[in-house]
Amino acid sequence: QRECETAKALSLPGMVQVYAVGEYEGRPFMAMELVNGRSLDKVIPEKSLSVNDCLVLMKSVAETIGALHDAGYVHRDLKPGNILIDAFGSPKVADFGLVKSLDEITRLTASGLVCGTPAYMAPEQARGKAVDHRADLFSLGVMLYEMTTGRRPFSGTDMMSILMSLGIDEPEAPNLVNPAIPADLSDL
Repeated sequence: QRECETAKALSLPGMVQVYAVGEYEGRPFMAMELVNGRSLDKVIPEKSLSVNDCLVLMKSVAETIGALHDAGYVHRDLKPGNILIDAFGSPKVADFGLVKSLDEITRLTASGLVCGTPAYMAPEQARGKAVDHRADLFSLGVMLYEMTTGRRPFSGTDMMSILMSLGIDEPEAPNLVNPAIPADLSDL
């Protein structure tokens, strides 16, 4: 209920809008915007996006996440499945189940609990540490890498091997995977 209320109160452009939160006949509900389209995780395997398309899409997502950070919140679960592309090709950030205010994160005691999606987590998040906006920026970078190369920078067959890869592996330069990626973008 609290997380739904937070998502409703934020109501930022580029986010899936939450219109109402409440209870009906003893059951909780959340009424939200219908986004006619597909999630980014369905678009990436098609390899239909040019490098420029990827940059334009991610710029929009990054602006939305920047507004979320300016409002004092961290998403903590950015991944292609949580980016919905509407019928006009515009992205909408979804799934605010792990959103926390920066104040709330700093008040929490270190529980060591890992929450999020391992393939897109910042290393400190994977270690169960409190995170700030930089964890979301890391996730945006992982998504952009995957969008432009067609593969994730950190891989494994299960959660533990992905977390190990995240902690020790250096991803291959994106322009070595996809020569269409300009060197200056690859160097970021």
